[in-house]
Amino acid sequence: MDAGDEMGAVPVVTTAEDWRPYGDWLGDVYGAIWEAREGRPVVLRAHDVYNPWIAPWTELGIEPECTAIWSGQSQAIRRAVEANGAVFVSFFDLFNGPDHEQDPRARGWIDTDGMHANEQGGAVAAGCTCGRRVRLE
Repeated sequence: MDAGDEMGAVPVVTTAEDWRPYGDWLGDVYGAIWEAREGRPVVLRAHDVYNPWIAPWTELGIEPECTAIWSGQSQAIRRAVEANGAVFVSFFDLFNGPDHEQDPRARGWIDTDGMHANEQGGAVAAGCTCGRRVRLE
């Protein structure tokens, strides 16, 4: 039995292009924010999502496929954020490393529920001062 069979089937890999409708929707959200602010300064920092499941996915033999899905989503979010004048911070890069192979659980950044950032992980995310920008229209 293939390790992926334990959870059913190996995941279908999606790409950033598959996530384009989500990115388009995000673009609409940012447009509404800029419009609501009527040209007043806006400080907006948006982020993608870290992956707390590297180790379990590796054990099941589905880590490459699942990480590819996460990567496509992250790319779509990044494109939408940057195309609409906001600042993008990659929690995926921050928590999982530049190659997305680091497990934030092993780094001690995930709470006992196995999913959410604990106090240390929250401090890492909050302390990321990656590119702040004020949008002036």
